[in-house]
Amino acid sequence: MAADLLDQALNQLAPKHVSVEEFAESDEYCNKPLYPGQAVLLKTIFLEELTGPEEDILDNWIAGGRNGTEVLISPNIRERVQWLRDEGYPHFREIILVGGRRSSKGFCTGISMAKTMWDCLQLQDPGSHYGIDPEKEIYFSCVAGSEEQAKEFQYADFSSTVETCKSFDPYLVKSLETEIRVATNADLRRITQEKSRGNRIQKDIARLRGKALAANAGTLRGSATMCICIDEMAHMIPGESKAAADKVYEAADPSLDQFGADGMMFCNSSPYTKVGMFFERHEAALVKFDPERPIDEIVAAGEEGDIDIKDLNGNPRIFTLQFPSWLLFQGYQKSKNRKKLKHVLMGCPEWDVDEVDEKGEELWNDKDKLLIRAARAKEQANPESYKVERRGKFAEVTDAYINPARVDQMFGGLPAEWIYENGPDEPPKMRLEPFNTNWGKGATNMFRYKFHLDPSSTTAGFGFAIAHTEIIADHQGVDEEHVVFDVIKRWQPERFPGKVIRWPTVLQEVMQLAEAFHPFEITFDQHESVQPIQELQEKLQEKNQTTRVFLKPATAELNWRRWEVCKTSIYAGVVHAPNDTEDARWCSQELKFLQIQGGTGKFPKVDRQEIGPVQTKDMADCVAECINTLIGNKIMNRTRERLSQSAIYGGAQGGFGIGVDPDPFQRGGDPMGAAGSYHYPTNKERAADAYQNPARGVLGGGGRSGRRGNRARW
Repeated sequence: MAADLLDQALNQLAPKHVSVEEFAESDEYCNKPLYPGQAVLLKTIFLEELTGPEEDILDNWIAGGRNGTEVLISPNIRERVQWLRDEGYPHFREIILVGGRRSSKGFCTGISMAKTMWDCLQLQDPGSHYGIDPEKEIYFSCVAGSEEQAKEFQYADFSSTVETCKSFDPYLVKSLETEIRVATNADLRRITQEKSRGNRIQKDIARLRGKALAANAGTLRGSATMCICIDEMAHMIPGESKAAADKVYEAADPSLDQFGADGMMFCNSSPYTKVGMFFERHEAALVKFDPERPIDEIVAAGEEGDIDIKDLNGNPRIFTLQFPSWLLFQGYQKSKNRKKLKHVLMGCPEWDVDEVDEKGEELWNDKDKLLIRAARAKEQANPESYKVERRGKFAEVTDAYINPARVDQMFGGLPAEWIYENGPDEPPKMRLEPFNTNWGKGATNMFRYKFHLDPSSTTAGFGFAIAHTEIIADHQGVDEEHVVFDVIKRWQPERFPGKVIRWPTVLQEVMQLAEAFHPFEITFDQHESVQPIQELQEKLQEKNQTTRVFLKPATAELNWRRWEVCKTSIYAGVVHAPNDTEDARWCSQELKFLQIQGGTGKFPKVDRQEIGPVQTKDMADCVAECINTLIGNKIMNRTRERLSQSAIYGGAQGGFGIGVDPDPFQRGGDPMGAAGSYHYPTNKERAADAYQNPARGVLGGGGRSGRRGNRARW
């Protein structure tokens, strides 16, 4: 019986090239009919020749699909495919699929991983072929934010493809919830030898393993991974998963190197955010590729040593496709599989339910029409969410409140030195030096510390921050107050028994920090804070600390002014925070994803996003409150002073133009006497012009010289 099994395996594993389309559709293999778009995607990934109709589909994708904005594909895609063929690659090394929900990206990835495993199986002894330990397992891994998520989605697509594929039957040793084990030809020989000797086999001899893994860089290091899929990669942000996407990617990429051109990585996700490794890989795959230039040739370096991606030659080994949920299903009516493909799986709101084909017959059947109407209803109910989840567009922070680059600067560290790159007449750049969270050992009585706690429901998160002011000289040597954060933290219900935050634990930690820092005040947000405030006051009195503890009132006007002070301070470069903890890094994400929403009356509301991976702002609220308390008066005074030094000119119908000769009778011209006043070749000329400004000092008197700096309000 064992000999028959081995003979069957040897016959099956005779070297034979199987196209990905045959592997997917043939009843000798997976017996899974493909929609036209799925076939084009898979054949492109595996560098296979396309038919005439398939070339038309690819042309449509290159042109952007419907209205030129529906699809985004790596530029010079045909040149990339040809380069990989010439270099002996069997497929793209890295594939980034940015698809809407239910777009079948998991299905296509599962077939691709199964095809890669089948090709590996045909090598008979993969370990010897690749020069690795023949006894070492070779992994085909599906990674997600949690093992449960990996098991339920991408691993399920991959494992079901292997389990139902007829050609895998003789080699499938075991199928578990989170792992499948496939024996190679060398494994089958060993099994036969052990049995012929009468030895009892205590373990599964199967060198090929499919596995579902949580996003943890440690589980990937040291493994021989031939193919990996990082699923929902856009959601792997510090603080929300066991490892950030960049850490998982950095751990996974080297593990593929030992397999040379045969290694394969999928980076898949719904396009929730333009922040993080997933978006960076997508952007990298969109750099134009010129086969006449060396790969990775650097033409010019950007500022501060950063490479300008536009000056690089694209990497032909990576490929991205950004597409809506319905793209791969359309056109099934003309497919060779039309009898098996009964209808589309996802409808497009723009499809015309009354459309007819060239024969005058209805293009869409009743099921198609139902899905099209359902898509229209979904989009009408929530257009913004539909844009991301179905149209496959990266989530934009509408009315983004704070520039992400400014937030990165805030978390970059403390000013170390000023660097004059363009001469003394141009503003210098500030070099920042990162610093670590101060948990109390670095506390000193030279500074006054402010605490703020932003509690929410005990089943949601609590935000917390400690900050103080420091005097730091600017590039002209003028002392200026800066806000420096010592601690940015949050308590999460997941870390408490029963997933409910315990107030005694929180107050105990706050009290320990208060004993170290001796803050001048501790403030609480309004949510369920009365009892905790009373308890904390009693504990501080027992320690003879004079710290004020009170509730911070909140109105639409106060909240708006607080956020304006926060934003202005961050833009002025006078706020600095550590970046050495997950909580601090998550706080930076909260600040980046703030948006302006309609408030009450004349004051807008700064709030979190309702969709996407960052839907909290507890720590961001703490940051804003600390900044407002410590330097709020100073920032407001600076704003009033700047307004007092601005010249006042008359208006003109249609507005004044820029850079044209003044003509009071010309619509859109400059105001009289103001031509060219907006443009200064150097800062010295700007300063000289400001010195002669007749409006300077009219409202503000002596300005800074007659006004005391605000150290803090206590």
